[in-house]
Amino acid sequence: MGDQSKPLAWLHGEVKTPPFSLEARIEAGVLLRKLQEGETLGLPHSRPMPSIGYHCHS
Repeated sequence: MGDQSKPLAWLHGEVKTPPFSLEARIEAGVLLRKLQEGETLGLPHSRPMPSIGYHCHS
């Protein structure tokens, strides 16, 4: 991890709906790491939400 990377941790019981499988937690962790490194995510992982604001994605 680089100097600006932050550790990712899944807290027991925090993600309740929908429940995340091990594979989903790994994929979410990989995508969060990419965001930390400055990458932008596109479909299907992130969708633009211009009604919320510029550069806002879900």
